Amino acid sequence: MLYAGMNRNDGIQPFVTQGAAALDPHNRKFTSQVYCCVDRAANQVLARLQAEDGIVPSCHPGCCACCKQHILATAVEARALTEYIRLQFSAGQVRMLKERTRRWLSWDRLRLQHSAAAVSQWGDEAAGHPACPLLVDGICSAYPMRPITCRTHFVSTPPRYCRHDNDPQTSGNSPLSLSEVVRAAAPFSAMIRDRIEAGGGDYLKSIMLLPHWLSIEMGWELAPAA
Repeated sequence: MLYAGMNRNDGIQPFVTQGAAALDPHNRKFTSQVYCCVDRAANQVLARLQAEDGIVPSCHPGCCACCKQHILATAVEARALTEYIRLQFSAGQVRMLKERTRRWLSWDRLRLQHSAAAVSQWGDEAAGHPACPLLVDGICSAYPMRPITCRTHFVSTPPRYCRHDNDPQTSGNSPLSLSEVVRAAAPFSAMIRDRIEAGGGDYLKSIMLLPHWLSIEMGWELAPAA
């Protein structure tokens, strides 16, 4: 069975759903299986790029400039992510995550309002983009359940290019993303879309910024930080 955009020579094994549970768009097992397929497809593309063109991604642990981008996630991914957080995070970790999410949302509100108060309240952070609330000491605290947009983001340019891209007060070359990885994951992203639509949902309306989903799915009614 082949999916749109998949070549017979890619060697990527298609994901096959089994049983009624796989039809549940909020089933964490289903999402985990899709993620496994995405990771396998990404690894195959990266191996091919290295073998054929000598291209190696410059991404490495602790290099987290991409975590300061606007990270989008679907409703399915958000549900799986928050289930993971409830299972794996301690009460203290959840409390700190909630505070980081509150701060991120406060920054976002000020950004949308184009308020000068952003500069005085956030200082240097207002110039660029605050990190995803899940980032702790330069590492994603929910890495096994990170969304597809994170799993498929690889660049072949120096890390400083990514840092420049997120800070309007600096100048430098733009990072070069390995778009082949994103294309290889497209069939598996489509599976999430299909599950949302099969459940009567609107796929496009299900896509939001990750911190907003955290607030909603965790049941946090977050007011701006004081």
